[in-house]
Amino acid sequence: MAVWRALRCPLDILITIWKQFVVSLIYILSTMETYNQELEQLRSRIPRRHSVENVLEMNNIADEYEDILRKIEAINDSYAKNTAPLFDQLDEVRSKIKLSSSSKNSKKNKDMLFDEASGLLKDGVQALMEIL
Repeated sequence: MAVWRALRCPLDILITIWKQFVVSLIYILSTMETYNQELEQLRSRIPRRHSVENVLEMNNIADEYEDILRKIEAINDSYAKNTAPLFDQLDEVRSKIKLSSSSKNSKKNKDMLFDEASGLLKDGVQALMEIL
């Protein structure tokens, strides 16, 4: 009986730790699924044609994407390491969006820059979904 009591205490501790681990894992998995759904919605909203409205929409999508990217980066070091290149890509997307609105560029160049920006943004969102 004394042996059982001695074993029961560490066993209770292990069970408690295991329960906390399972709850944490379920929370992380549900959070990742939520992020995946949000990213899929963002990806489907990315416009392909250049217009004033679409430039505004692309900027809004880029902001929302950055928010999600920052949340995922904060989860742990592994995610921070894997998401770092996506921030550089997002900067490039924003640069191309800005250039596509410049009055110095021709309509053809604006369309080309906007198309490149939307393609890069879609690629970035897809890459983040694959990281998750």
